[in-house]
Amino acid sequence: MDINWTELIPPERKRTYHFPNGGLLVLEDVARIEVRESKVHRIETAAGRKVFVSPTWNWLEIETGNWNF
Repeated sequence: MDINWTELIPPERKRTYHFPNGGLLVLEDVARIEVRESKVHRIETAAGRKVFVSPTWNWLEIETGNWNF
């Protein structure tokens, strides 16, 4: 399966997912992302961390200098 990455240049400083149960997922230095039709996010950080995020989050906060996509 091909991954349709969007490269984030410069990387996002911080990306925070907020979940209905009050949980948070904080990712720093997000370098690339793929958002699938299912709304699943595939994320890779500059340090090589790889994360799948399901579409069950309530909202998303992004810290970045510019909108990258």
